[in-house]
Amino acid sequence: MASRNSKRKQSGITISSFFVQSSDSENKKEQVKKQKESTEESRGFLQSWLVEFEWLRYNKESNVMYCDFCQRAGRVLAGNIDFYGGSSKFKKENIKAHGKSLKQ
Repeated sequence: MASRNSKRKQSGITISSFFVQSSDSENKKEQVKKQKESTEESRGFLQSWLVEFEWLRYNKESNVMYCDFCQRAGRVLAGNIDFYGGSSKFKKENIKAHGKSLKQ
């Protein structure tokens, strides 16, 4: 038991310092999470996407983007997808993924 205590003292870690470090780590994780949420909330539609993706449409009033092809096809053919009814998930990766599904 004495050797275990001496190893802890040598490493500089005590029970109380361990819990303080853990709580600091949790605070950092919480800060990162808040920054990510803030970034996602501020993410907006980029007009350049309308040029890059010819099938993409944007409704400024409702702040959603949608697929022109899916709108024309109707819900029966398009299915229950975000790009039919309108999506506010303004991520280029989502647009690219939908574009690939149109080519299949």
